[in-house]
Amino acid sequence: MPKGDVEFLDENESRFNQKIDYNLILMEQINKVRLSGSVEFRGGYWEHRQKVISGSTITEKVYVPDTRQVYIGSIDQLYDLLLPFFDEKIKKKNIEIQEKIKELRSKRKEKKKEMSKGAFNVWYYSKLLKIKRDQYRQLIFQLSRMGALGIKKSKEVY
Repeated sequence: MPKGDVEFLDENESRFNQKIDYNLILMEQINKVRLSGSVEFRGGYWEHRQKVISGSTITEKVYVPDTRQVYIGSIDQLYDLLLPFFDEKIKKKNIEIQEKIKELRSKRKEKKKEMSKGAFNVWYYSKLLKIKRDQYRQLIFQLSRMGALGIKKSKEVY
């Protein structure tokens, strides 16, 4: 993995001409996964919030995101960032993970008919989140094997 030779201009900081290197982008994404995985997982929902503007109270409808989807999306983004640097070990593990996801999705229609919506969501997300957590661990092992971000090589237990 390039160390310092790949740089991106951060749009938010472009007026200061500051550059962000690839390792920083990876570290920020790992932090997003860490933060999104450190909350209670729940489905998204609409919430009505009251707000006072110029002495008048208005109600606005705000969507509170599904924390499970935020976690899954964060892992997917880290996966995409690391994809060009995959070694044979993670390529093999990724095939296994994709097969598990494919198998879970094939069972989805059948289970949806058998269960209430709430029970189905609990069943589906409990399975999917376990698979995605395994994928996240494999991505961290990949970073370790690459020696990226100052992570020392560790003994892989999965």
